[in-house]
Amino acid sequence: MFSRICILARAVLFLAVSRSKITSRAENLAAKSIQIAIGVVVALVVRFGITWLADSMIGLHIPQFADTALFLSITFFSFFLLISAVMSL
Repeated sequence: MFSRICILARAVLFLAVSRSKITSRAENLAAKSIQIAIGVVVALVVRFGITWLADSMIGLHIPQFADTALFLSITFFSFFLLISAVMSL
């Protein structure tokens, strides 16, 4: 499920950037930086949200909530970067 969210987020970003007209290297760098920043935000929101849902709504006991959520955010962001590299960020 998480990999699908990551691939979907990356595909939406890829389509948004591929349809824009980038003429200079500065615009290209800005577009890539924005994509990476959006990836960080999506990683934090998705992983902290999923960890919160598992902890509070489902009732799973997560002893180190912040550490677990941060680890999952890092793994999600790493997968996001991997997909970005494959799609030629």
